[in-house]
Amino acid sequence: YEIEQFTQEVRFISAPSDTFEYVAGIWYSQSDYDRDFQRFPLFAAKWTAYAGNESMSLFGQGTWKLSDQLELTAGLRYHMEDIEVDYLRGTTRLAGNNDDSVTIGRASLQYFVSEDVMLYASYSRGYKGMAYNTTSGFSQAQVDAPVDPEDSDAYELGLKGDFMDGRLRVNANYFMATYDGFQTQGGKIENGEIIIDLLNVGELETKGVELDVTALLSENLLLNVGASWTDATIKEFPFADCYPEQSLEQGCFTVQGRGFQDLAGKPLNNSPDLKVVVNLDYGFNVDERFDGFMRANYQWQDEVNFALTQDPRAIQEAYGILNLSAGVESADGRYTVTAFINNATDQFYVTALNNLAGLYGGDAVISQIVPRNAERIMGVRLKYNF
Repeated sequence: YEIEQFTQEVRFISAPSDTFEYVAGIWYSQSDYDRDFQRFPLFAAKWTAYAGNESMSLFGQGTWKLSDQLELTAGLRYHMEDIEVDYLRGTTRLAGNNDDSVTIGRASLQYFVSEDVMLYASYSRGYKGMAYNTTSGFSQAQVDAPVDPEDSDAYELGLKGDFMDGRLRVNANYFMATYDGFQTQGGKIENGEIIIDLLNVGELETKGVELDVTALLSENLLLNVGASWTDATIKEFPFADCYPEQSLEQGCFTVQGRGFQDLAGKPLNNSPDLKVVVNLDYGFNVDERFDGFMRANYQWQDEVNFALTQDPRAIQEAYGILNLSAGVESADGRYTVTAFINNATDQFYVTALNNLAGLYGGDAVISQIVPRNAERIMGVRLKYNF
């Protein structure tokens, strides 16, 4: 890989005001991305690719202080971009370019119930630009029709507040977002070759609740709890690929000799419904030169399917990881010694599951990616700041 990028932004910012403040400007970016790829001896593939992107935006945002308690913020951004590609595989060369422009924006209301509690509501229109999927399956059809842009409409209602004289902080929000042309990555096997696709799913809706609570339980003990519940559902994707060995009864139908399924109403891949993180931090004084600490971190997530195709063999069951540590730190913060146990319960898990049946004559063969922390790790860490 070789990536070169240049970015420049110029902003005009108003002076502080009790009634209206603004920021406006222009943003420019150019990036060049080169990649040489070779895989052998199995599933051999060799190609080189260049992808370029040039973007420019004009933007402005203002904040109106309607009263001592109520603020309105609104802004618009006009964005232009041009993408190009040059792809060489053997003696076949594919090149092309495309351009697009869009206007996006956001608006939000903030209401200060008191100095310590704020309620807010916001709306934003998002955009993710076109892209060329320069992988082993790149073709002239993808030069002529790159992956379409992704548009989104996001809504949020929330609360941020400090309570109990600052000993308790609560941030909570409800969110909902709809995506048109949602971009995601999928994989398939064609003619014995692994093809990674960049796809437009169609329509997607995600909604949920997020909660972050920080509480000072005592002078030395700090608790932080974060939780999120997310419902991410595909609303429209009528011609998605079938997973290996998917039958007609399981929703796979054939069009011109190729299998498809309708994923409308199915959950999005890589999106667990529930995630919870709990942190405990206990600090104490050892002597005038050193402070001690003990920390515990627990992370839990619901089951997740790694396959966009809903392959039942690509499901990671729910799991939780417990990390423990203790140590001492010099009073000036220059030296820290930490003893740690990561994944104290030795919980096994994976970060990817792929069905490679197409490479093995249709037999179910599952590959998995196992992270380093999928087993118990113990050690001592030394840190010196200078």
